[in-house]
Amino acid sequence: LFQSAQNRLLIKNGKVVNDDGVIDNDVYIEDGVIR
Repeated sequence: LFQSAQNRLLIKNGKVVNDDGVIDNDVYIEDGVIR
């Protein structure tokens, strides 16, 4: 099956925020799911 590049996104040096704090990291999103 062919996967379109539109279903994948890599954010370099993004900020990940949760209840523990803020982390600068790369974020990979595929089919609407953060991996």
